[in-house]
Amino acid sequence: MSIPEATGAALPPPVGVQPPPPPLTCSGFYYTVRAGDSLFLIGRRYGCSVSQMMAANPQIHDPNVIYVGQVICVPRCVALPPAEPAPQPGMVEIIIRVPCPCMPQRDTT
Repeated sequence: MSIPEATGAALPPPVGVQPPPPPLTCSGFYYTVRAGDSLFLIGRRYGCSVSQMMAANPQIHDPNVIYVGQVICVPRCVALPPAEPAPQPGMVEIIIRVPCPCMPQRDTT
């Protein structure tokens, strides 16, 4: 039986094919794949790279092929904040303060 062309989005399992079971241990939590999911999207939702998702799920051989209803491990991942650009000679930092409309303003009269 051939596997349909991988699009990355979760597919229903082929008739008569059972998705592989989840790994026995998981450093994070188990997640049941839903329609429209992909390892990339699941990983992004929980701060993990596709490489981290693959390492936590050795039963997945192709990161583009996961199945709706398949249970996978979402490992504990630390999302790193984007790096700030290094200061360059001649750079000027400008801070603009704007009152927030959600905060009550003090009466200064």
